[in-house]
Amino acid sequence: MYSGPLSHPDMLAKYEEIEKGTASRIIKMAENQSEHRQTIEKRVIQANIQNENTGMFLAFFMTITIILASAFLVFSGKDVSGLVMLFSGLGIQFINYFKQKKKESNSLNFTTGMI
Repeated sequence: MYSGPLSHPDMLAKYEEIEKGTASRIIKMAENQSEHRQTIEKRVIQANIQNENTGMFLAFFMTITIILASAFLVFSGKDVSGLVMLFSGLGIQFINYFKQKKKESNSLNFTTGMI
């Protein structure tokens, strides 16, 4: 039994016997498919990096906004509201951070075969 991106060399030789140039066309088709797959993988990786960067920026922006709004509430005399907003907003950020780290750890363990 043979497995691979191309037919077994004996099969390619038989294709070549049937029609001249068929083996080179089959090889070219496999090369094109491989190049296409690699291009798609690069796009997916670039999109994932962009999504992570956008997520980090939005998380930073949201955290700064929560801190500033909380400080405004505290300085306006609404201490309880300001502190509740601060701790709940930052708590959500910490929970999200640790969930993401656990997800990345599980993903890394899955790809490396470790459990």
